Amino acid sequence: MKNIVLFCAAGMSTSLLVSKMQAAAREMNFDCTIQAYSLNDLKEKGADADCILLGPQVRYQKDKVTAAYPDKPVAVIDMRLYGTDFQRMVWRHLFDLTHGLQPGEHPRLMSYSAFAALCGKKSGVRAVAHAIGQNPVAIIIPCHLIIPKETMTRIEEIERQAENSLFGTDGLILDPTLDFGEYRYGKDLKKFLLTGE
Repeated sequence: MKNIVLFCAAGMSTSLLVSKMQAAAREMNFDCTIQAYSLNDLKEKGADADCILLGPQVRYQKDKVTAAYPDKPVAVIDMRLYGTDFQRMVWRHLFDLTHGLQPGEHPRLMSYSAFAALCGKKSGVRAVAHAIGQNPVAIIIPCHLIIPKETMTRIEEIERQAENSLFGTDGLILDPTLDFGEYRYGKDLKKFLLTGE
């Protein structure tokens, strides 16, 4: 079970958001606890968190929180947390890429065009890509798994070549020089997330 902790100035302004996130988690069958606290409780409550979210009013503390917990994902809650029906549909499909995997299964990379087809919007690649870019909780909804088609093709080519080698695909890692595309929190974090999975 994931433990998601939100911090704001007093721990009260995020309580409505927590209620909505808990409802969304139940709807998606995502097993987690979501709680809100004052930033003053960071030392005590942050240690047990799997993910730390900061309210917009304490965004200036992000570097300090990241330094205190370098091994935990830390993000600032975007004021645009609510999306259109289309965006929420795209985000749901993104969420399903990693949540609900069977034991031993790993999340898979997809090209924007393949993901648009998965969403039932094969001819709407740009609209789907835009919705991916608007994902307000990228740490929970894994938009980093969607990459440019050219990069996906290159990865598939590398995997095919590796299968014919002595070691096969065991131990094969992603080439960090590949272009993995844009990411809300920067290309470097996207590259880090992909090469770490």
